[in-house]
Amino acid sequence: MRIILSSLLAFALLIGCKPDAKVEVLGVSLDDAQKVDGKKVRVDYDANKELLEILCLLPDSAMASWEWKAFERRRWVDDIKTKGFVMDTSETVMNVKTITPHFLDYQVVDGTWKLAIYKLGPRSRLVFTDDVTGGHDINIFLFDGKQLQAREDFLKALRHALLPADAAEDCLGTWAEEFPFFDFDCSRENSLLVTMPAIDRVSNDQCLIGNKVTFAISGDGFKVEKAEWLGVKASD
Repeated sequence: MRIILSSLLAFALLIGCKPDAKVEVLGVSLDDAQKVDGKKVRVDYDANKELLEILCLLPDSAMASWEWKAFERRRWVDDIKTKGFVMDTSETVMNVKTITPHFLDYQVVDGTWKLAIYKLGPRSRLVFTDDVTGGHDINIFLFDGKQLQAREDFLKALRHALLPADAAEDCLGTWAEEFPFFDFDCSRENSLLVTMPAIDRVSNDQCLIGNKVTFAISGDGFKVEKAEWLGVKASD
């Protein structure tokens, strides 16, 4: 017993004497620091309070591929609130890549998970989640300061907004299966960037307004701010 206790004490002293794990202030990408196992990540709860509290309100279905349950999210946020930091203990699971008052990006087992909140009014927010595991499982909600309301109509409108005004009726069906494989950049505070670089203009400009589309965010949903074609140009 004395040998075991002595060994444990020696181990505890060894840990206590090690230099503290690298501390990163969130608000910028943490990719370069993720190789440090057991990294302590300092998070300012007050600065990120709205995003963190909305995170706790999201339904489990918004992160179905990796099952981050509501009670686990609440515990994680409560730890941030009381301790001011979280521990990233794995290089592939539950790694914080970026957190700002507007945007959270997590590295998970087989992809990433993203949460963005867009300000619509004094209390109202548009909430956008993207579960990126092989494809993009998008969820959109409206937040009134107290509750979240799922808005499937906003998601449908986003799909339709990618089509030309005179697009044939079958265009939406043509791209329905491809939509989950478009890239969605929700890291910007006031806009959403949708890109599909593998899709060229020559074969697709009858059914898409571009392969790089920037949307402005408003209470009515998504408004096309800029649409362009990158790469191959349409033939004359």
